[in-house]
Amino acid sequence: MDTSPLLSETSKRAQRRARKQPDEARQPDVINFDAAVAEGKQIVAARESNAWRLAEIAYQVEPRYGDKTLTKLAKAIGGIAACTLERRRYVYRKWKEEIPAAPPESFAVAQELSPYPELAAQIIKAKPSVTSREARKRVQEWKERKQQADPNFAYEQMKKRFDDLLTRTSKVVADAGFINSLDAKERQLLKKAITMPSVLDELLEGERAFKTMYEALKRLVDEPA
Repeated sequence: MDTSPLLSETSKRAQRRARKQPDEARQPDVINFDAAVAEGKQIVAARESNAWRLAEIAYQVEPRYGDKTLTKLAKAIGGIAACTLERRRYVYRKWKEEIPAAPPESFAVAQELSPYPELAAQIIKAKPSVTSREARKRVQEWKERKQQADPNFAYEQMKKRFDDLLTRTSKVVADAGFINSLDAKERQLLKKAITMPSVLDELLEGERAFKTMYEALKRLVDEPA
């Protein structure tokens, strides 16, 4: 079980102060990108089970490269995928910003419960030491109750997921159009911005993932009702 704390004592004190001032905008402490790389390398090299700390780093690292910051961070650290950092940042953000309860010590439990803020708070407050298996069971039971109360619940959840996919796809299409419309000066600026050409390989991975997903969805649509 991952027993690394989610928050340092400094972060905890800041969070307590923030709770006293709920209407004020709050910004997380920012971690310098190079410092984040150095600590991330130490964690990965030591093979530590420190998912919470990596999640905190992913959440607080300075956005030096905009939307590509986590991709750059994963490449610089080595031994960890950008999508893993994305997932860990998502879990950290949910518990820090949306779930009204102290996070569990186990990152696996936190990840299992993170999509369901109110349910997560109920479960953790009732049993802070809940296991990931127990958490998964509680989530499944909750979904079944929701489905019984509202026959459209499962459909609405799936529709939201697919709509989110279409939104992300539209952004990719828009980005492709933008890049293809650059003039000579803008192309040189973009080239200068690509400080790590190896990151372009991830675009190919994305292309393969989109193609595989399209084929799976096409087969699904073509299946007999």
